[in-house]
Amino acid sequence: MPANLPGGYYQTTIWNPLMKWTGERLVTQVNEYYTYEHLHRYFFAMDFVEAKAVLDVASGEGYGTFLMAAKAESVVGIDIDPAATEHAGNKYRQENVSFDTADICQLPFGPDTFDVITCFETIEHLTAHEAALDSLKRVLKPGGILLISTPDSESTHHLASRGRNPYHPKELNLAELTELLEKRFKHLSILYQKTINASVMVNAKSEKSNLTEYRGDFKGFTSHNPVDQAQYFVAVCSDEQIGVQLNNSLVTYNSTKKSLIEKIVFRVKNSFRQT
Repeated sequence: MPANLPGGYYQTTIWNPLMKWTGERLVTQVNEYYTYEHLHRYFFAMDFVEAKAVLDVASGEGYGTFLMAAKAESVVGIDIDPAATEHAGNKYRQENVSFDTADICQLPFGPDTFDVITCFETIEHLTAHEAALDSLKRVLKPGGILLISTPDSESTHHLASRGRNPYHPKELNLAELTELLEKRFKHLSILYQKTINASVMVNAKSEKSNLTEYRGDFKGFTSHNPVDQAQYFVAVCSDEQIGVQLNNSLVTYNSTKKSLIEKIVFRVKNSFRQT
């Protein structure tokens, strides 16, 4: 069990069927690149939810609501699909967790109810963005925190939807998202997230705050300094003062997966090479 999660965190009901995967929402039996995108956002949220009343919007299968409940005082997951909330309510039975069927634009809670709201990959599923943000702001306590994510409609990343996802009637660009949020919140910080195959090189003297590595799955996570369990050392040596700043760096690269034909061609070519 990860050290930063309380005892009993893994205990759920025996009833644990798999929710059907349709492509609209992530389910726990799927292990693709987007699995880590979704988990990363919830792991990031854990730094904000300690002892807080939390609302998880578009909770879907329920795994994110369940993850945050390890630290939060209480978490309510809401989804517009009653089949999803019924599934989540049966799978993740816990005292500080509940699930309700609700529309983001008409949240069934009083004003100033929640300390933290997570709204990950939700607003692109509707066109009434103004109404959705007004509804979220209404139920958020004064000084509360909204954590919201949505695809960049102008991204050139090779995995970006760019409006091609049939479940996304209206994706936003940075200017559109910023305008929506700045109209309702005095302070705004935006982070960029992307999925990559990568090699990371970290200065051994780096503090954890410079870069955090999350390790985990749908059951829980731990946070680490990226220097932990590194595979290699890379040293820079000189008799003089080293004048180059040793920054943390990241190299991204295309997938190394090869088709069966590519593997056969490689083996054939390799067999003719000299030792």
